[in-house]
Amino acid sequence: MRRALSLALSLIACLLLMAIWIRSYSITDNFFWGTAKSDHHFYATGGRLIYADTHWPNGRAPFALTHNRIPRHSPVWLEQPGHSDGFRTLGFEYSTEVFPEMDLSLSFFIPPYRIIAIPYWAPSAIVMLHPLAHLIGRSRLNRRKRRGLCVSCGYDLRASGTTCPECGAAVAA
Repeated sequence: MRRALSLALSLIACLLLMAIWIRSYSITDNFFWGTAKSDHHFYATGGRLIYADTHWPNGRAPFALTHNRIPRHSPVWLEQPGHSDGFRTLGFEYSTEVFPEMDLSLSFFIPPYRIIAIPYWAPSAIVMLHPLAHLIGRSRLNRRKRRGLCVSCGYDLRASGTTCPECGAAVAA
């Protein structure tokens, strides 16, 4: 019962994650909030999850969690940053020196953002491990049954009676 429940939850999580992944190519979800010393942004866009934050040295007014759902016509500023530090490979990205695209006539200091990006394929692969392991185990069990082998250890049972001589498991009818 517990195995079936965990398998069902894994499959549901996998389907939800894939649906959000597909959605990220047409809709950009932006969650952002601010504290007295920092701003935080969380984007689900373009097949990646992107977290960005910045630290305001002199402080600023905090603001509550806000969510924007924006139709995706072009990449958001965090997707194509021009930075020289950090790394970007296979959809993963890390940088500590990303500046937002803003009007340069602003007279106040805008600190750089730190970004961390994870492609959707990474958490999808992790969530798929449990259903995949279940599928492989089930196919292995069925293959052993078809070939007349012990389902526990794989010993040849064609000349055996009601129990496996190798491991002592009961032979399935």
